[in-house]
Amino acid sequence: VVAEGRLVGLLTEADLLASLLAKRVDSSSPVAEVMARNVRTVTFTERAGVLRDLFDADDVALVVDEGSRLLGLITPMDLVDHLAPVRRRD
Repeated sequence: VVAEGRLVGLLTEADLLASLLAKRVDSSSPVAEVMARNVRTVTFTERAGVLRDLFDADDVALVVDEGSRLLGLITPMDLVDHLAPVRRRD
């Protein structure tokens, strides 16, 4: 979740469904009531090795700049795709 250009939280499908099923929120609840506010981020200058810790904790990597502006998101599958050799079918 981005507000005024800055990352302020994260809302996953799993978190939303769990909150709905537990009746902590309903379809009219604001996103702010469901989103996680304490999210782990990485900067684009950090070593790729930090991704392992995030992925081991079942997190995604939210990439931000020094001003907490969201630059992108890296999932474990993105890393697999990057590391896997490209095979061509001839």
